[in-house]
Amino acid sequence: MKSTDMICMEKIENFEGKNLDIGEIEMKSFNCYWQEKEPVLKDINFEIKKGEYIGIVGKVGSGKSSLLRCIFKEVPKYRGYFNFQGRIAYVEQEPYIFNKIIKENIIFGAKYDEEYYNRVVQACCLVDDLKLFDYGDQTQIGERGANISGGQKARISLARAVYSQADIYLLDDPLSAVDSKVAKLLNENVIQGC
Repeated sequence: MKSTDMICMEKIENFEGKNLDIGEIEMKSFNCYWQEKEPVLKDINFEIKKGEYIGIVGKVGSGKSSLLRCIFKEVPKYRGYFNFQGRIAYVEQEPYIFNKIIKENIIFGAKYDEEYYNRVVQACCLVDDLKLFDYGDQTQIGERGANISGGQKARISLARAVYSQADIYLLDDPLSAVDSKVAKLLNENVIQGC
């Protein structure tokens, strides 16, 4: 691997990084690059405290998704100070669904807790969907989620994040694939709820 291909995480001189609590994120004079040239994001400064609910808004192509990808180190090159504490769950704008049964897509290798699982399924508005499938949550999902709708994919992906019980949740427009009634319920039950 060439040195230019390595992730570069450098602390800025004269900045005293502080110990963060679990669930906190901090960026100071942060730049991220997909390639060596111009940064895709430049001079980002913010601090997110535990328990805060932050929305990032902007025009299409303004870097909202790139910022989220920077937080979990998917963007390959960085400059500046960046720190976070805790486990991260990410819900992509285009949800990734595995060719497994619905239940496995939600628990995603974690220990199965029936009571918590049922609460998550309820909160993510999946109960009625599961009743429609012949095998409920044991229904096999086809390649790339071919046998489920976009809204179902989004809610299964959101349920996976909630079930993980992460400290930090990065949600990239998870409500765009659902109708306004379901979006309101997901906002109340999941984003501001569990």
